[in-house]
Amino acid sequence: MPYAFDITNPLISVLEHASILPPHRIAGYAANAEFWLDEIEHCFAVLDGYEKRFYAMRRATTAYVKGHPLESGVADTDTRTTHNIKDFQLKDLRETVAAGARAFFRRCREFQLLTPELLSRVDQLVNLDYDDSVPTQTV
Repeated sequence: MPYAFDITNPLISVLEHASILPPHRIAGYAANAEFWLDEIEHCFAVLDGYEKRFYAMRRATTAYVKGHPLESGVADTDTRTTHNIKDFQLKDLRETVAAGARAFFRRCREFQLLTPELLSRVDQLVNLDYDDSVPTQTV
């Protein structure tokens, strides 16, 4: 399975799980909100950078083969570099991570578990789209 799936699917599962917990359980996850936000940012960087890394890999493989011709009889003589993930899959993964993040951080906000500064960072990353009339608590 591609690395992008390997790291995003477990994060999606945690965010979805945490977002439906009772307040006292969400508080435990919220205590590590900066960690979860860093993980979300990392997943976005992996997904958003896939094309750039793919073409870098393709160029490096081509350059290496030009300078080091493969000998006949070698087990792996296939020098093609192919996409393992389709563009729509990258977009779907990114949106699913964002949706999980929104659900989790909205619940954290509902129970006043995050600082306004952290909520601002979250909102910039995943657009919480919430009603500003709901009070927030300085943690």
